[in-house]
This record gives sequence, C-alpha cells and structure tokens, in this order.
Amino acid sequence: APIPEDEESCLVDCAPVAPPGSIPKWTELSPWLNDIFSEDTITLTATVLDDDIQRVSFRVQFPDGTRSNISPGTLTETRGDLTTWTFNLDASAQKGAYGYNIEMRDQSGNVVTFPETSLAVEGGNTGGGRGG
Repeated sequence: APIPEDEESCLVDCAPVAPPGSIPKWTELSPWLNDIFSEDTITLTATVLDDDIQRVSFRVQFPDGTRSNISPGTLTETRGDLTTWTFNLDASAQKGAYGYNIEMRDQSGNVVTFPETSLAVEGGNTGGGRGG
C-alpha cells in the first residue's frame, strides 16, 4: 500500500502492521530513564508492535535491591498490531530508585526481554503540599 504523504492522516487512518512471524518490539516505554515521582502509585506503560502478541509482563526492582515476581500487564489499547500494556507499581512502601524491565511474549513462541530502565521515587509526601 502506498504511504500517505501526509503522516498526520496516517495517525488516524492507518493501523500499524507488523510483519507476520516478527519478534515483538517495544516502541514506547513510560516512565523513561530517571523520571522522578513522588506519587505512591506509578503506572508503568509499554507499547509493543507485534503481529500476534500474547502478553507483556513487568518485573520491578525495588530501591533495596529486591525484585518482584514477573507480573502480567493489563492490555489497555489496541491499534492494528500496536498494543499498549500497563502495570501499576505500588511505591508507597519504599522511596528511592526503582528499576523495571518488560517481557514480551507472542503466540509464535517468541519471548523478548527488554533490559531494565530506571526511575526514581523520591521521599513520600507526609501531608498536603511540598516539604521545604
């Protein structure tokens, strides 16, 4: 199919298509490196391009160095072969530098793990407003 000259129209009209049998690729991760948060819950998001994605899972490394079990994300959006998955991280117990990685698994048996990114959760809020 010809590629539209106007990419803006493609964002609405064209659904991304992955080649059949391709391995899963992430196209967007959030939060990204060294983003700082003070919330108690952080939503991790991964957008993946694959023709037969089965699930995307998240593993978190806590500030004290321990790691969570790998936990499946929740599929929140599908557009063509592009899917978005989220995972809510409870950061209320520990403040500091968190890390996470994602595991992408498709129905063809391909499993791709993307190495850890890091984000930081700074000291918790102890009342209304910011400390000073």
